[in-house]
Amino acid sequence: MGANDDAFWLGTEKLWIALPKSGEVWGWVPHRPGHEDDLTAKIFWGSVDFDYHKKEDYDLKVTGRRLDGDAPPLMVSRVTNALFIPHAAMLTGVWAPAPGCWEVTGDRRGQKLSFVVWVYPVKQANE
Repeated sequence: MGANDDAFWLGTEKLWIALPKSGEVWGWVPHRPGHEDDLTAKIFWGSVDFDYHKKEDYDLKVTGRRLDGDAPPLMVSRVTNALFIPHAAMLTGVWAPAPGCWEVTGDRRGQKLSFVVWVYPVKQANE
């Protein structure tokens, strides 16, 4: 995988992600119509040790908590894969139940990677 000009790599060879160069500001879209505060995004996680052919390699755990106020924890879909020939990544869908400042942490085989992001709603093209 290669980060495009709008992203940078964060992490180590054991666990990494590509984040937007906009820094800690990250626009998420509403999870479903009428729920503008229930925001969602996809996060692609990489590891030199990840083999999408092996079911036991889907052992990434993603958590998140709001830092600037009270909110339920980040909700996370089950881990799946995403293929970027010739590479693969672990893919999670995440839902922030409220906009604000969030810490997101990935944990895989003792390797932890955390980042802090300001989550805000963005308008979709059909709005």
